[in-house]
Amino acid sequence: MPIIFDALKILLLFIALGWSADFAVKNIKYLGAVLKIRLFAFGILLGLITSLPELSLGINATIDRATALSVGNLLGGIIVMLGLILGASLLLNRKITTDGRLASLIPTVLVIFSPILLGIDGKYSLSDGIAMIGLYVGLIFYLYRLNHFSNHKHIEIYCRNYRRPCCFALDCGNNLGFAKLYSS
Repeated sequence: MPIIFDALKILLLFIALGWSADFAVKNIKYLGAVLKIRLFAFGILLGLITSLPELSLGINATIDRATALSVGNLLGGIIVMLGLILGASLLLNRKITTDGRLASLIPTVLVIFSPILLGIDGKYSLSDGIAMIGLYVGLIFYLYRLNHFSNHKHIEIYCRNYRRPCCFALDCGNNLGFAKLYSS
């Protein structure tokens, strides 16, 4: 009986997590529109914020001389994100559109696989760490420049009851404002 209760708790927590993620995405789109900040910038910020637990684990694993735990967590996380999460998104949405340009795909793949390429010798050193950080920073600047000067999606916020832009989510009464993506 305790196993069923635990499974039910996990299911309810996953439902709450899904609802929270949906809430976060809608509000990030809203903030981007109100503050006139591109979603790409919010994506970078969100990526940094959600990486704080891995950073914390990496620091603590290094202090406790269990660095293999940190490496396993990070490489396992990449596998889960690219395999499980991307695969589940494709199952649910049937397709995910990209810009179709190899100019953005190849550098991203290089940064994703750099830990594997740099770890082929069986160890990571200070120079490997500097190279990974340099590749990451370079990729962020490269993608920013690539996205900054090309056509972007423009976000407009509309109320459900009215077809006019909202200034605040509270303008819509009980129906909170929501974001729609429009090609500019």
